[in-house]
Amino acid sequence: MIFEVPLKDDRVVYMKTTYDHSMPPTLNVVLVSAARLYQICGNEQLRKKNPGYWLQDSKFAEIEKAFANSRRYPVPLPIVGNPEHPKDGLLHFDDGITRTMWLFTYGAKHFPVYCSPTCSDRLKELAGV
Repeated sequence: MIFEVPLKDDRVVYMKTTYDHSMPPTLNVVLVSAARLYQICGNEQLRKKNPGYWLQDSKFAEIEKAFANSRRYPVPLPIVGNPEHPKDGLLHFDDGITRTMWLFTYGAKHFPVYCSPTCSDRLKELAGV
């Protein structure tokens, strides 16, 4: 499945569902509000930093190229964990934090993420569109 993700500069990037043998066998897709997702993020890279810092991330240039070519080669969805992590009550990423930083930096208002079936209802409630 391919998703179009509009950015604040009127560009559109493309993301896709994908299956990798290292992924859990069942994952749900949830369309999230970027602003609401940011509010519940527990990853230090996202919460304690800003877009100026994110641009300096070592993987940011790679993701920049991936999104630039996403019409032809859509970018895989990020994978998020429990939106109420036992450690701090916040959402943490299992994969795709740099993709998410990129989407935040370029002003995506909403985008799809993967999450486990046990977390999808709560994620929709907290950050869903």
